Amino acid sequence: MKAVFVTGTDTGVGKTIVSAGIAIVLKKKGINVGVMKPIESGCGFRDGRFLPKDALFLKKASGVDDPIEDICPYPLSYPLAPKVAASLEKREIKIDVIKNAFMRISSRHELTLVEGIGGIMVPIIDDILVVDLIGMLNIAVVLVTHAHLGTLNHTLLTIDKLKTRGIDIVGIIINHIQAKEGLAEITNKEVLKHFTDISILGSIPYLRKRDLNHLSHIFEESINFSPFLKH
Repeated sequence: MKAVFVTGTDTGVGKTIVSAGIAIVLKKKGINVGVMKPIESGCGFRDGRFLPKDALFLKKASGVDDPIEDICPYPLSYPLAPKVAASLEKREIKIDVIKNAFMRISSRHELTLVEGIGGIMVPIIDDILVVDLIGMLNIAVVLVTHAHLGTLNHTLLTIDKLKTRGIDIVGIIINHIQAKEGLAEITNKEVLKHFTDISILGSIPYLRKRDLNHLSHIFEESINFSPFLKH
């Protein structure tokens, strides 16, 4: 396993924090880990440059010195699907640019984490969805899902689509993005285990701002890292 694509069942499920947490722990374990966020929408702009905050967060978490232009080839201003945002900004997204940046980064590192944008059916350009990009990169997937009501449908649909495309799924990470714990949050993990043969690598507890300084400990306690160490 030379690279892993961290995708989600939807936007806002915590792909960035999960990618960063994995990168921090792998680095601690002595793995030379690289990171990518090929497309990031909703970026700020300062001093004539885009500020892809998620990509910069991943760069800081992993401690890499790769140029941000390789980590995030396409920062976009509008917080929309890449195809829509790029069209509004009159910019062209080229898949070859993403693939070439991926090849450069993956050649420098033992394991590269590629964070997606939104879910797997988000359009990148006219005829290319995120799931198509995963197939083009020919890498396995870690699926991040939330814990609350609705996750069963979103997760099982995403797994079904990935399997249909022949994409290997390393495992599922459940991220608790709400502080309140109801019956859905308590029961969903066991129901997912029943309806899929995909390994659940663990559950991330609800994180507050102060917890960001302790991601290494939290992730080591919460996630099974053995699949990432078998490369």
